[in-house]
Amino acid sequence: PGLAGNAPALRHIKSSAADFQRKCQNSYSIAKDSFLIL
Repeated sequence: PGLAGNAPALRHIKSSAADFQRKCQNSYSIAKDSFLIL
């Protein structure tokens, strides 16, 4: 299998990377809000 065979895996990696990024930004804004409250 060439790149075509790896497409689903690559898509999954991309989407989980985007998900991870979103989680990081989420926790960052939550932390920022917590500091503002302090």
